[in-house]
Amino acid sequence: MKTSIYFIVFLTFGFTIHAQTNVNLMVDNYVKATIEKRSTSDQLKQILLSDNLQVFYAILPSLSDSTAETRAEAYRLLSALGYACKDAAVRKRIVKQMIKGCRDKDSGICGMELNSLTHFLKDDFDKEAAYELSLLTKQNLPHYHILIKLTGFVGIPDLITVYRQMLAEKKYPNSQSRWALHLALARMGEQDEIDYCVQKVRKTPINDDVVYELLPDLIYTRQKNAFDYLLEIIESNDENCSSSNADSNVKIVCAYRIMEQIAPCIENFPVETGVSGDLKTSNYDTALAKVREWIKLNKESYVIKTDSF
Repeated sequence: MKTSIYFIVFLTFGFTIHAQTNVNLMVDNYVKATIEKRSTSDQLKQILLSDNLQVFYAILPSLSDSTAETRAEAYRLLSALGYACKDAAVRKRIVKQMIKGCRDKDSGICGMELNSLTHFLKDDFDKEAAYELSLLTKQNLPHYHILIKLTGFVGIPDLITVYRQMLAEKKYPNSQSRWALHLALARMGEQDEIDYCVQKVRKTPINDDVVYELLPDLIYTRQKNAFDYLLEIIESNDENCSSSNADSNVKIVCAYRIMEQIAPCIENFPVETGVSGDLKTSNYDTALAKVREWIKLNKESYVIKTDSF
């Protein structure tokens, strides 16, 4: 009987080792192929359909490779694995590994990882991840403003006092980081900072630059005061934005772009966006009328989603 049990254990262990070896080969081949510009979508698909934890372990050695190019491609693969992974525990591991990537000596990899982390959900950041992010704020990292906003999204209460002190003492690398500090504090619910951010944007005349640069910052805060202002713009008939038709100089209302931006962030919003970010509609005027009617009925009761960046 014992011999049978040992044999089963041996077979299971052997199968696991064999499977991991195959995954290691797939990952190594894919990273090399990507560097040489000959990787295929089928290769990536095969990797992402493999056991996620085995793929995670297979990627790890390349993350400490001596060449930045190899590390960069490995981190890109790690991000793709994180986006595709359905296992919450593995996603948390991936996030913590990506946070380590923010310390990479190559500034490009650091920025890439910070940007990639903004595409994960709040639940993917556990207490250890939040702690590691808070440690990063003490370093003079490239792309510091993204790190600040990332910590605001994750929600790290201990940083509220730190960020307020940084603003008071003007201890931040640049104006971009200063604005990020205000936004992060607003995201974490500091009412005076919410008011500051909303009023700053309100004072700026609406145009294409504001719609594409400043309004997404208000959306990031996920605060009702900010969203109320965005809904006001959707209700406005002022024609301050450029048409999507490059051959047309006719100005249009800015509502269409704002609808696309806020649709994923409000529960039961009457229109949806596709993978490209465009509204799922064949008639934008009809969609706008539908949204404006929804605003009239739900302006006081709508619920903002806070699980994403």
